[in-house]
Amino acid sequence: MPTALTFYKLTVRDAVKCLEIEVNKSLDKNIVKSFTSHISYYPNGTLIKLNNGETGIVKEQNRSDKARPIVKVLYNKDGSRYKEAKIMDLAQNSFLNIL
Repeated sequence: MPTALTFYKLTVRDAVKCLEIEVNKSLDKNIVKSFTSHISYYPNGTLIKLNNGETGIVKEQNRSDKARPIVKVLYNKDGSRYKEAKIMDLAQNSFLNIL
């Protein structure tokens, strides 16, 4: 049985959730808030797959919701490249999620 969590195996989003759980138990709320305000869940250029099967890259961060960036969708669910990429703001589309 492991004696410590292996955070390097977690996504940024999941690691932030772990930090938020530890707030007021063993971590200072202000430090966690400051730290998480300076990181991106999905840095620009990150290859992502959406729950509808499409694939793309993170184009821009979304200030209103770090977990739902603006993405450039390049491939359809069958893996065929779109002639023209689609720009999608995931904060404006609650049905799409990054897997």
